[in-house]
Amino acid sequence: MRAAALFRRTFGLEPAAVASAPGRVNLIGEHVDYHGGHVLPVATTERTAVAVGHVPGRFRAVAEHPERFPAVDAPWPPARSGNWWDYPAGAALFACEPGAADGGFGVAVASDVPVGAGVSSSAALEVATAAAVHAADRVHSTPDLLARIAHRAETEFVGVPCGMMDQLASAAAPPRQGLLINCATLECSAVDVPVDLVLADSGERHDLRAGGYAERRREGDEAQATLTARWPAFVKLVDIPPARLQEACAVLSPVLAKRVRHVVNENQRTRLAARALQSGDPEAFGV
Repeated sequence: MRAAALFRRTFGLEPAAVASAPGRVNLIGEHVDYHGGHVLPVATTERTAVAVGHVPGRFRAVAEHPERFPAVDAPWPPARSGNWWDYPAGAALFACEPGAADGGFGVAVASDVPVGAGVSSSAALEVATAAAVHAADRVHSTPDLLARIAHRAETEFVGVPCGMMDQLASAAAPPRQGLLINCATLECSAVDVPVDLVLADSGERHDLRAGGYAERRREGDEAQATLTARWPAFVKLVDIPPARLQEACAVLSPVLAKRVRHVVNENQRTRLAARALQSGDPEAFGV
């Protein structure tokens, strides 16, 4: 395995554990996960592998293609740097709590998941790191726990205000099936996808740490606060019934109304799309 070989070359010893996780493609359900909506991602066949070993008092990370992903050697516990290694650093830190101050890890990363292509390379890296740390420390783990650790790494350490779709899809999506996630409850169910999917790279780069994602999240939260103050039953944007959507949007600015319409309608579309696949009707799904 490439990650294990890279670990041996870098650290001169065998890794304590190696784990891998896939990226994800979201079939439908965009910008609704952080508002408690439904999403329908599938796992990619491309995966990220992470080899880890204990390095007392230090956080050291290396990756393939060091010209793009330079190595780091920093004190443990690690601090946010704004670099690529924040993702495995945060995942390792939260995976080994409590007692993190006495820890330390070396990490080697080998990945086939395209970076910056919108297929959640960061979530794959976080989930694989958390899984490898748990294996190294002989901690019993579950997909839900790995997703929660990875989400903490992304939101609390890296600083991206995202929902949990990417991390849960990377940790729990079954091979060759979709994963319908109710992001309000984190209830998941497998959905057959009876078509062949082809992943094509558009060449557009994607970075959740850039300002556009955080701004859209802020706008949605602002709309939510306004509507909840007026209608307390609307705890989340997805709680707004489609029949009351026009009434709700009438009290918002045009930009905020646009955000609310998208969330409510996209949530409904996702539920209908999953129902179409579950009933064996890919044409109704849209393929």
